[in-house]
Amino acid sequence: MTHLQAVAWLSAGLALLLGLSGCEEGRGSEMKPGDDFTLTSSAFADKGHIPAAYGCGKERNWRKPSVPLTWAKAPQGTKSFVLLMDDPDPVARYWVHWLVVDVPAETMALAKGASGAAMPAGARELTNSFGEAGYGVVPVE
Repeated sequence: MTHLQAVAWLSAGLALLLGLSGCEEGRGSEMKPGDDFTLTSSAFADKGHIPAAYGCGKERNWRKPSVPLTWAKAPQGTKSFVLLMDDPDPVARYWVHWLVVDVPAETMALAKGASGAAMPAGARELTNSFGEAGYGVVPVE
């Protein structure tokens, strides 16, 4: 995983957290110290490299299966989740790799390859920087 990919995953986690804000009308998050929201993937270790099976490879094929994701400890009152996987580096021009909205609050995971195939009922994949709805990993050079 390059530095840019690491930043993209950090952005994905932050987007999930930001998607949780405003979960209760007129109130902030109900989270307490030690109740940290977590986002993990069984495909790679924390701060580890994203395997080529899910990311940029020699073949430059951006149509890869989406990574498996699991999250826990959402704030009380969460109504839905948002997942944004982007590359905030100015060189990448803030490339959006994956944008999912309306993920039901009871959902705690997305399976490997869920993009375009096995998304939770109600979840919607929006257009990425490739101009298509779904997971895409390699920005156009």
